Amino acid sequence: MKFRKNIFSPRLIKGGSKSYSSFSNARKCEIDGIKFASQAEGALYVYLKSQYDKIFCQPKVYLTKAEILYKPDFFCDGIYMEMKGRESVPWRLKRRLWKFYGPSELHVYKMKSQPY
Repeated sequence: MKFRKNIFSPRLIKGGSKSYSSFSNARKCEIDGIKFASQAEGALYVYLKSQYDKIFCQPKVYLTKAEILYKPDFFCDGIYMEMKGRESVPWRLKRRLWKFYGPSELHVYKMKSQPY
């Protein structure tokens, strides 16, 4: 009997320093006691902290009457902010839904890759 490799199971990563997703190579970080899913997200937090007084991390936003949950990375002064490394299929769908059902503006930031 042959076994096929399950491509949908999450990859096991030793040390726990990387993200749990096999899609992303993001490295987790912690700034001011707040844990972030990637270093790019942490860098955006540091930038926003210098610009705004109050920053809310991972606010819950429900899109459409079906209440599709989306959590942008940050909320400051009526503007939602998102840091993206790679764009996934669910993200593209939620970005299109945001245009019609989002409560306010959504600013999307992309981090330029750093040379080794």
